[in-house]
Amino acid sequence: MDRVVEVTAAHTEVVSPKPGGLTSTQAVDLFRDVAKQLDLVVEGPIRSFRGEYDYSALPRGARAVNKTSLLMTVNGKRVRFACKIYGTAKELAGAQRAAALFEESLDKLGIQYTVSTRRAIIPP
Repeated sequence: MDRVVEVTAAHTEVVSPKPGGLTSTQAVDLFRDVAKQLDLVVEGPIRSFRGEYDYSALPRGARAVNKTSLLMTVNGKRVRFACKIYGTAKELAGAQRAAALFEESLDKLGIQYTVSTRRAIIPP
């Protein structure tokens, strides 16, 4: 079962971001930096039909069980960083460590964010 830790921040698209917002450029740089620290391969941007775009970062080689993967979704209002792992609740620690890297970077930038943890059940 997929388990997810999400870190969400406000999105701002201006040259000088307003307090509390994260620009698209900052978000992409932050995502690539965390992926590099975790030795993940980044793919993107991938445009969605809703005007959002995504980046993903996956383990090298075939999708492995118990390996953390990342997803970033940017829309007009927010930036969502999702850290996923397929495994048990005990194995969620890998995704939580990845989320902590996003949190540290956002703290350094002075960006406010929320964190949530959930199970992601994918229908058959």
